[in-house]
Amino acid sequence: MTQEVITQRYKHIECHPSIWTVSQEECPTLDQPEFASDRQSLAKFNKSVYNTNYRSMAKIIAVCKSEEKGTRKKTVAEGILKEDYGLVEDAHADCCTHRQVSLLAMESIDKMRRLGFEVGPGDFAENLTTQGVELMSLPVGTKISVGKDVLLEVTQIGKECHSGCAIYQEIGKCIMPKEGIFARVTHGGCVKAGDQIRIEKNG
Repeated sequence: MTQEVITQRYKHIECHPSIWTVSQEECPTLDQPEFASDRQSLAKFNKSVYNTNYRSMAKIIAVCKSEEKGTRKKTVAEGILKEDYGLVEDAHADCCTHRQVSLLAMESIDKMRRLGFEVGPGDFAENLTTQGVELMSLPVGTKISVGKDVLLEVTQIGKECHSGCAIYQEIGKCIMPKEGIFARVTHGGCVKAGDQIRIEKNG
């Protein structure tokens, strides 16, 4: 099966291995035997199919901020990402760090929910909760476009965990160190839930 056929059949809107944009109605599951050839073809073109949980669009699920570090962040209707600074009025925003904005996938939070933890966007202190992007596959230097104006540059994958964060103290487990990423704001603007995410350039 050619890449053109794959694109037409599954209606990809992004050509990046970290984004999978198949509607569940068109492709309910690729685990069935009749889709074996599709799985092989997709693998050849390096398309990520993670947990057969398909998304129609890579997007922002929530914008989160806090007044203090080491605490859960609260979701807000929208926020302002300031160039070379971070999320305005968030404790982690700083012009002197490469970790100006933190991102965590909703898929990672869902994994914790399936383990029985009652957690949601902002509970792991991320600024932007995403959906439909395999964040850990993005190399440092990748450019991420959010909404109409915002442009981020990935600067760090994961982080060193510290026992002082709120979520670690409460449940003894945190996913940000392994599954969160950090970015610098190269072009600012407004960000809100529902904003589309596009991968502009690999590092």
